[in-house]
Amino acid sequence: MGVDSITNFATPKSRYHDQDSFNRQVAYHFNLLMQGKSNNVINVTLTNSSTTTTVTSALIGVNTVAMCIPTNAAGAAITAPYRDLDSSVNGSMSLIHASDANSKKFRVVLIG
Repeated sequence: MGVDSITNFATPKSRYHDQDSFNRQVAYHFNLLMQGKSNNVINVTLTNSSTTTTVTSALIGVNTVAMCIPTNAAGAAITAPYRDLDSSVNGSMSLIHASDANSKKFRVVLIG
């Protein structure tokens, strides 16, 4: 199943024609961070009848920590999935979880 959706926020350009434009963009994006909008939360539906789910996202690195928060009753009924660090690669991760036929949904906060 993997990633359902990712909320993306605009990222600053790498070049600006003047210092004022650059300063406005830095201030704007800093304010987004101060409002908790850090572009590091994804929605994941765990694979039914399986004990692993592969999640693919450009936000995932080899040292990324995944904090899983259930968003439906089936997700809340199981122990939170955890990341399999033995198979760490940039761009994807495996979540280990309980297996049953219910659709388990989580918001996953990616840090690092």
